[in-house]
Amino acid sequence: MKMMGFMTIVILLFVLIFGLPGMGMAGSVDTAGVVATTPTDHLVVAMDMGVMDATDKSVQISIGEFLSTAFEDPSLSPQNERIRFLKETPGGISFIEDPEFRLSIDKFESNQLKYALRFKPKGWDELKGEKAVHYARVQSGAIQLKSLLHLALKNRYMIVVDSFYFSEMRRLHDALNLLYEDWEHVLKRHVDTAYFDAGELADMENQRMALQMDLMDVKAQQDTVAEKINLQSGYGANVFFGADHLLSVDALADRIFTIHINAGDENIYLTQAKTEVAKAEAQYQLEVAEQNRLVSFVETAYNVADEDDFEDAFSIEFGISIPIGSGGRDTLRQRKLKRMKIRSQQQALERKINQTIPVIRQKIHHLIEQYTALRQKKENSFSTVAFNRLLQTNGTDPLTLLKLKKGMFGMDILQAKLSRRIFTTYIDFLDITGKLSEKPFMNYLSTDDEEGLVQ
Repeated sequence: MKMMGFMTIVILLFVLIFGLPGMGMAGSVDTAGVVATTPTDHLVVAMDMGVMDATDKSVQISIGEFLSTAFEDPSLSPQNERIRFLKETPGGISFIEDPEFRLSIDKFESNQLKYALRFKPKGWDELKGEKAVHYARVQSGAIQLKSLLHLALKNRYMIVVDSFYFSEMRRLHDALNLLYEDWEHVLKRHVDTAYFDAGELADMENQRMALQMDLMDVKAQQDTVAEKINLQSGYGANVFFGADHLLSVDALADRIFTIHINAGDENIYLTQAKTEVAKAEAQYQLEVAEQNRLVSFVETAYNVADEDDFEDAFSIEFGISIPIGSGGRDTLRQRKLKRMKIRSQQQALERKINQTIPVIRQKIHHLIEQYTALRQKKENSFSTVAFNRLLQTNGTDPLTLLKLKKGMFGMDILQAKLSRRIFTTYIDFLDITGKLSEKPFMNYLSTDDEEGLVQ
């Protein structure tokens, strides 16, 4: 019976080793606000696939529909798996660690057997520390998921802007190439006349060759953007965007003035940095609790030689930690240095963001002023007025018309470049101010302030 009593104690101790069911952290972690990536949870996909003609396999989709594919980006799945693993890992709380079951025999005689169970008990601060570390890891994983979604969404915004830009640049370069072709043809017609200028013809041939090189670059970049769109949209066909409700530069300028930045606003990068600080702090506090453990071990033993007297046969031993010359102090210092480094990085990032926001806002205003001035100059340009007047006049020298038209194309190309810079800076502004991550379901390229990603 005495032996059975000892074994009962051993079994109870092993229950503590494997943990108490239902007391884990997985069910108590607050992951509210984590964006799920299952399309059916958030998005109702209703693609408008407009076939251009019987032979064209191009597919038209709205800008919002393309942006919504960010919620299905392949980069999100691995992070979802990590979060799920972290939430399911602790099946219960273990109050002890490093358990050992010991068996010793003296002189190889069965009546000299001694059974012992040795383990290291965890203190209350250690248990709280483990919970805090687990919570911080799950929260960090959730913010990383939001960060990946944010980057996928921002990348798609940039792709949309590039798609319109390179389409416009290709149209302008194709038209300018035709103009150069006509110009070269007119010059060659004057080869046998007194008006022939060999130097002008050579310059035109060089300009046309340079333009064709630029056109090849534009086509290559347009094809690269188109390939990204095809892959990310999931259609596997040529996809183009409908320009309905597309934000104009004037509307963008008005919207910039309506964006208010509050002192407490944070972008996803700063939120992620603060989460890493919290995780480093939790790990440091856990290390402190482990270093300050009072009871280093507990051992319960049963000596068969004294089985006739249970009080003599059963014994309990424990050790008290003496924090002198402990090798774990170096680990504690490393944890503290890591915490200080991460906190310093977070503070540096916060300063950089606060310094960058007004710079980007000023950059947008400057670009919009340039764009407005160029548009007004274009509308009131003498070249445009003269071209329209001379085009209706009989006997006008074709070279004069071609030169005027070339200048008009130059302003169109410059206007397209400014427009692209304005929109990319606008997206950077939404990114750094946290507005893009604050409302990821809003289409910031639409004229409708309340338009969602899918219509």
